[in-house]
Amino acid sequence: MSAPPCELRPTTAREVAAILHERYLAHGPGLWIVGGETAAPPPAVDQLHITGLRRVIDYPVRDLTITVEAGMRVADLKQELAAHNQRLPVDVPQVHAATIGGAVACNAHGPGQFGHGTFRDYVIGIKGVDGRGRLFAAGGRVVKNVAGYDLCKLLVGSHGTLAAITELTFKLRPQPDELRFVSLSFDDWSHVERALVCLLTSQTRPVAIELLNRPALRTIAREAGWAATDAAVTLLIGYEGTAREVDWQSETLRTELVQLQDLRTAVVGSGEAVRLWSAIVEWPIPSRDEFVSGYTLRPSRVVEFAIAADRAGAALLSHAGHGGVQLRGATAALTELLVSLGGTVAHSTDSSSGTASAPRSQAGLERQLRQTFDPHGLLNPSV
Repeated sequence: MSAPPCELRPTTAREVAAILHERYLAHGPGLWIVGGETAAPPPAVDQLHITGLRRVIDYPVRDLTITVEAGMRVADLKQELAAHNQRLPVDVPQVHAATIGGAVACNAHGPGQFGHGTFRDYVIGIKGVDGRGRLFAAGGRVVKNVAGYDLCKLLVGSHGTLAAITELTFKLRPQPDELRFVSLSFDDWSHVERALVCLLTSQTRPVAIELLNRPALRTIAREAGWAATDAAVTLLIGYEGTAREVDWQSETLRTELVQLQDLRTAVVGSGEAVRLWSAIVEWPIPSRDEFVSGYTLRPSRVVEFAIAADRAGAALLSHAGHGGVQLRGATAALTELLVSLGGTVAHSTDSSSGTASAPRSQAGLERQLRQTFDPHGLLNPSV
């Protein structure tokens, strides 16, 4: 009988390196890198927990940068930054459990990706340990750092397959004074595409463009405590800035869209808007009896796919500005449609939905990278 998987809990990067170096030399069993355990349960292999690496290494507030260890909880990082009216503007669900290293490894993102970008836009320095147990560093602690190959962007979204991330340096932004949504409600899908096209030429600069069908809207509105207008489809357009800036942008957008038929508009004020933003970020987290599938496709094909998903009875939330789609109630037929529209499967919590068999792009390049960083396949071997 084989021994049960063990849990390894290092507290320094050197301890991580020693563990991996020993296994590399011995051709030992693989390791699953574990952060906040917010994703699917790990397979039955030995686990390397990074939560013991949770210190703030350097925080020069005036420089708008911070360096932290990868096991730091996202909620603790947010609290540290908020004390200085600063933020890392990337959306991470389950912040009280999630680690910042795990969020970077999974390239977590949400509604703010449209206006603010992803972790690839904010990670300026990174340290880690590769599959041979070798410590390495890339980037630095200053924003203007362009020396060498950009390993920072390579490791963002690598899902722990290339290295165990141990330390990260981020550039930061100031906290905005106010957040507001403009809600656009439609009784059917006929004018939604035109509204999205109008946003392309708008004088305003939204930070989020969210598309929800009725089932998703009801769930999110309930979680946010928001008395939403019941509609077949809703667009939520997010704005940030000073009170004067968001006032002007909200009114300007409503004026620009006045010619659209079958449209009801409303402004969601700052307090409700914060709760609504949080509910949107958390919505892709599956409940006990529901699965969530994530997709990406060109923004120009989002409405076509959303209509099909709505007709199939799925609950749909789309970050329509950049083509992200989250579904509860996905089917294999919807996955096939997505692939035919040039989309890709980002993730699925349901192995029976057909999403697991969708083709992965650049598989050959991924194999070459894994061979370079982790020749024995020690790190997250089943990914």
